[in-house]
Amino acid sequence: MVAESNAFLIKVGSSREIQLKSETVLGRQAECDVLLTEGHASRRHARLVQADDGYWLEDLGSSNGTFINGNRISGRVKIASGDRLRFDVEEYDFRVPSQAAPVALDESKTVYRAPESAAVVAESSGVFKRPGAWADPDAMGDAGVHKTKFIDPAQMKQMASSAAPVAAVPSAVDGPHLQVVSGSRTGLNIQLAVGDSGNAEWTIGSQTDREVQFMDSGVSALHAKIVNEGERWKVLDQMSANGTFVNGKRANVSYLASGDRVRFGPVECVFRTDASSGPITATQRIVDAGTGEEAKGKSLVVATIAFLATIAVLFVAYKFLLSK
Repeated sequence: MVAESNAFLIKVGSSREIQLKSETVLGRQAECDVLLTEGHASRRHARLVQADDGYWLEDLGSSNGTFINGNRISGRVKIASGDRLRFDVEEYDFRVPSQAAPVALDESKTVYRAPESAAVVAESSGVFKRPGAWADPDAMGDAGVHKTKFIDPAQMKQMASSAAPVAAVPSAVDGPHLQVVSGSRTGLNIQLAVGDSGNAEWTIGSQTDREVQFMDSGVSALHAKIVNEGERWKVLDQMSANGTFVNGKRANVSYLASGDRVRFGPVECVFRTDASSGPITATQRIVDAGTGEEAKGKSLVVATIAFLATIAVLFVAYKFLLSK
C-alpha cells in the first residue's frame, strides 16, 4: 500500500508551497489539482504519481513539453527531491522532506538554457480582445493582478542602457518567432503559428488569455499585437502604458524585418522569420504618432487646394454661361 504523500512543490519565483496528493494532475483546466497559468500549458499537461518506489512525473501529451532539470521528457520518469520541474515555462522545485536534496546551484552564476529546450508555440485564436485601457479597472480586482506599473521614461531608458547586451544569435526554431532576450522569459523562443481560426494576429500582454504572455512589471494587460499580412509583418501598440519600441524607437505601428529588436515595455525580443519575407524599406518601417500627424496634415493641405481649384473652375464656368 502506498503511504500518504508528504511531498510538495515550491513555485519558482514566489516560494509558494503546494502539497501533493498520491496523484496530482497539472494543467490549465479548472479541474486540475495544480492550475498552470503561465505560458501555454495544455489543459491536462502532466501528472505526478506516488508509487511504492518513489515519485514519478508523466507528461500527458502536452504541446509545449514537460521538463526535468531542463531536459524534456516523454512518458513516465522517476524524480527525486531537489529536481526542478518545468511545464511549458512554469517552474517548480520538487521536495520530499524525508529525502536529502541535492546541493543547491550557485545563484550568482548564470545557467545557460539552450533555445532548443525552451521553445513554445503561440497559436493565433481569432478572438477579439479589448486593450486593458478599455476595460473596467474595478473588474481587475483589488489585488491589481493585471494593473500595469507605469515606468518613468527616464527609468525605462536607464533600464535599457544598464541591461547587459544579449547577442541576437540565430535560433533553431523553424518559422516566424520571437526570441526573448530580456525579462523573466529570457532564452525562450515563441513560435507564431496560425491557429484553427486562420486569423494571423497574436496579442501580447500580461493577462493569461494573450497568445504571447509576459508577466514582467511594466507590461500592460494588452500591450501590443503582431499581425501577418501575406509577406509582411507589423507590430501595433495597443495604448500600452510603457510603449512598444522597434530597434530602440517608440512606435505605434511598425513594419518588421527579420532581426528587428522589439521591446514591450521592459521586455525585449528579437523578431525572426524565414528568408521568404519581403524586404521593408526605411520609409515603410516606422509609422509613429508624429509621422501620422505629419501625413494627415499634408493630406489636408492637398484636399484644401483641390477643393479651392474645383470652386474656381465652377466659378469660371458659371461666369462664362452668364456672358452668353
